[in-house]
Amino acid sequence: MFGFFRNIDLVFRAWPLRPLPMAVFLTLFQILVNFATVIAIARAAGQFAQPIQIIATVPSIVIAFALALSTLFGLKKLGERFPKFLSRIYLMGAVAFGLAMALARKISINEYTPDYWRDPASLARIFAISVLLYFTVHITLGVSSLRLAEQVSAAQAAKASLEIQRGKLISAQEDVRRQIADFLHDRLQSDLVLLGMQMQKSVEKLGDQERSIAQAYIDEIERIRQFDVRNVSRQLVPELDGPSLRPALDDLFSRYRKAINISLQLSEHGSLKLSEKLAAYRIVEQALLNAAKHGSASEVQVEIRELDSEIQITVRNDGRPLESGLVPGAGFAIIDEWVSQFGGDWSLGSVADRTELKVSLKRTL
Repeated sequence: MFGFFRNIDLVFRAWPLRPLPMAVFLTLFQILVNFATVIAIARAAGQFAQPIQIIATVPSIVIAFALALSTLFGLKKLGERFPKFLSRIYLMGAVAFGLAMALARKISINEYTPDYWRDPASLARIFAISVLLYFTVHITLGVSSLRLAEQVSAAQAAKASLEIQRGKLISAQEDVRRQIADFLHDRLQSDLVLLGMQMQKSVEKLGDQERSIAQAYIDEIERIRQFDVRNVSRQLVPELDGPSLRPALDDLFSRYRKAINISLQLSEHGSLKLSEKLAAYRIVEQALLNAAKHGSASEVQVEIRELDSEIQITVRNDGRPLESGLVPGAGFAIIDEWVSQFGGDWSLGSVADRTELKVSLKRTL
């Protein structure tokens, strides 16, 4: 019972009027019916259908197309002008369409028209068939469009959910980095300082030779505390509180400069937000890692331009050329995540025998 009422609702629901698809479908339907009728009548008389008999049906097709198109366009305009009566206009359209098709049949009668179509009852039949065709086409197109819209809506919702999850992933990554950096900076450094102090007290009780060896270990612990732990901490959480990106990038480049010649062109106005500086830093960081790890590059050029509406980042390297059919890995995924957070775009290609990464991050004022 529920299915029955649902089908009734499909018939009488005010589906959007589609003049051109409806007229085209009607024309194709009419061509098939007209040709089939002419051929069937000729065969019934023991003859072959003459070309003139088929050509004689063309006026009815043309007139039907013109009347269908004008009628439906008129009804569509009427619905746009009176949206409150859209349902009534849609139902009225079925009657108007049927009458237009009956009128087209009446106007197009000529000396080659079969007697089957001359019968006044034929006008009633063409009216009924046209009304049925009107509902069938509009319901089919309407339901298809509705389902497509639902699928698009679901896809958009899934995409929005994915973007939210990606944003949370980036945030979680940065939180973990910050927690590890805090542990290294506070807890580990404090433990190393205490260890050094305890060892220093113990050294005083040793002989000269043992004291020299122990002092070397103490100095090494202090070096690890002052430099290694500090550098690792800064790698995890770069210092971006200042007005410029340059200090953080110089610190990043220092890790690679023994093996790679890195040049930087930085055009900034000091108005970058912390999130924008962090995004630019992470993208350049990943590009350098890829150039060193996968490209074995010996020279890298980094260019960052701060504009009013976007941040442009270009990283070129002279490493191995990109392989055809390259499958994006985790490094590209990280770049894509940061770019997506800013609604930007990025590309990776080969330019003048160099691998070039171009990134554009949109800025919000």
